[in-house]
Amino acid sequence: MAAANSTRAAELFDEAAPLLRELLSSAPMFGSATLTLVFHEGEITRIDRAASVQTKPKPKAGRS
Repeated sequence: MAAANSTRAAELFDEAAPLLRELLSSAPMFGSATLTLVFHEGEITRIDRAASVQTKPKPKAGRS
């Protein structure tokens, strides 16, 4: 059973690896990148890729 799980994991990784490479090739210098895989009956059915840049807000006048 462990061999079957390992094989399935390798198949899923092979499917997701190009997406992860693409996401990391344009990763922001500061911020985050996410790759979410949605499964249905053991198959990847949807993929959500996102990258965001984080900044600190500028202090408002009158605040210390």
